[in-house]
Amino acid sequence: MTAPPTATASLAPPQYKTPTRSQTAPEQGFEQIQAPSLATRSQSNDTASATRAIAEREEKEDKDAYGSGRGAEETNARVSDLQDENSKLTGELRDAREKIRNLELQVEGLRANARKVAQALLES
Repeated sequence: MTAPPTATASLAPPQYKTPTRSQTAPEQGFEQIQAPSLATRSQSNDTASATRAIAEREEKEDKDAYGSGRGAEETNARVSDLQDENSKLTGELRDAREKIRNLELQVEGLRANARKVAQALLES
């Protein structure tokens, strides 16, 4: 018995044409954009300290709003409030996305009509 033939040719990676300099060169008339500079260590430390200050302030606000020694009931009430707010916001987001889709469809229809009118004007 002989082994069945294998399809090694189909396993080879596909051959791609490598881009040439003329394909990758920027077009004339466009300005080159400079790469952003990296933040210095002092700027990074400033950002970290600002982030810590914001987190500490938010934590203090939470303690002031809900009390520092929250019991299980207060915690459950807060979680329930947050879940309710989350579900409300999720519904609002769903409605907003639906409105956006409808507007996009209207825009596509208007573009198609404008193309037809422009073509008819060019032909006449």
